[in-house]
Amino acid sequence: VLAKPVVLPTLFEMLDQMTQGLKPVLLVADDADFLSVLHTALEESSYAWLEVTSLSEALTALEERAPLVVVLDQYVNGVTLGESVLAIKRVSPGVALILCEGESNNGDQKQTEPPPALIYATLHKPFPPGKLIDMLESILER
Repeated sequence: VLAKPVVLPTLFEMLDQMTQGLKPVLLVADDADFLSVLHTALEESSYAWLEVTSLSEALTALEERAPLVVVLDQYVNGVTLGESVLAIKRVSPGVALILCEGESNNGDQKQTEPPPALIYATLHKPFPPGKLIDMLESILER
């Protein structure tokens, strides 16, 4: 049991012990319902994962844990997808990015779209959890 506020290095150490050093999938989202869907898919497939709810936490996790894959929600705490992708790729250029997009009411989203070359794949919400697992398997087998 961790006391709040959670200290990321302590959490990372505990995750290392639990996953025997496996590099987890990094989930970056602030929507509880969406995270629940991701959790179910990852639990059933035995992937290790680390969840963060802000871009700053994601960047710290990338530096500390070096995950092979980032699953990134469309908007996290108001930060656009384009901004998030560019920041993540600055910290970890080789990480595979799976973007999760839904319908947008944001008229200026086109201005912040990430360059396609930086993205491994895009999932359009709602998507079956098995589709995410198939993508993870494809990435991790490379």
